[in-house]
Amino acid sequence: MNNRLQGFTVLGLMLLGGAPFACGGTNSAGSGAGGAGNVGGSGATVLPSTPVAQGNFATAYGSALCDNVGACCTQYGFAFDHAACLTAATTRVGSVDTLDPGISYDPDAAGQCLAQIAALAKGCTLGANAELDLISCVTFAKGTLMPGQSCTSSAQCAAGPGSFVDCRSADPNAPSGPPVCVVSGSDAHGKAGDSCAATCSEIPNGAECDSVRSVVIGSGGASGTGSPNSAAVSCYTDDSLYCAAATNTC
Repeated sequence: MNNRLQGFTVLGLMLLGGAPFACGGTNSAGSGAGGAGNVGGSGATVLPSTPVAQGNFATAYGSALCDNVGACCTQYGFAFDHAACLTAATTRVGSVDTLDPGISYDPDAAGQCLAQIAALAKGCTLGANAELDLISCVTFAKGTLMPGQSCTSSAQCAAGPGSFVDCRSADPNAPSGPPVCVVSGSDAHGKAGDSCAATCSEIPNGAECDSVRSVVIGSGGASGTGSPNSAAVSCYTDDSLYCAAATNTC
C-alpha cells in the first residue's frame, strides 16, 4: 500500500518531528536534549478513536498532540508549555476546518488519524512514524476532481494509486493557462537523470513522498515548477537520490 504524504496531510508527521514546536517551549537541558525530534521507542498502542467533525479538527488535533506529549518533552529536556502547544498546533492546522471546494472530508478517518498521533505523542515515539500505519492521516481529506477538471489547488485533485496530481495548466507551452488537474508522475523508483515528480523514502507501508510540483491546501492558486509529465518517476533517498526542483530530475 502506498502511503504518499503531501500537502497538509503531512502535518502530523512534521509537527511531531519538531520537538520544540510540540513542546511549546525550548531546549532546557543542554547536551543530549536535541534528539527529541527523532526519539525511537518500543512502539505505541493506538487508542480507540471517535469521529471528528471537520469544524472541530484543529481543536481536536491540538488536544491529541498537546494533551499527550508533555512527559516526553520533559524526558528529553524540553520545557513544556501546554497553552503554547495548543495555540501553535491549532494555528498550524486551522486550514483543515475550512477545506477548499472539491476536497472531501472523512470524520472517521480523521478520528483514527488523531488517535494515532495521540499514541505517538503519549508513547514518546516522536519521529518514529514508521512504527504506525498513518494511512488515515493521508486519506481523511482527499481531492475529488479528476484530470482535466478546473481547480484552484492541487489538493482538490484526485490521485490514483501511486500517482501524483497537480493543479496547473495542461499546456507546458502556456504555463499561465487555465489551471486543471494534471497527472504529473508516479512513485515508481527513478534513476539518476530521470524526469521526476517527487523525492521519496521507503517506509513499511509503502513510500513517504514530497512532491516538488504540489501545492498545499489553502494556497489560493496553482503553482509548482517544471512542466506536467505523467511519465515522471520519483527519486528515492534509499537510492541516494532526490528530485531537484530546479530541473525536475533525479
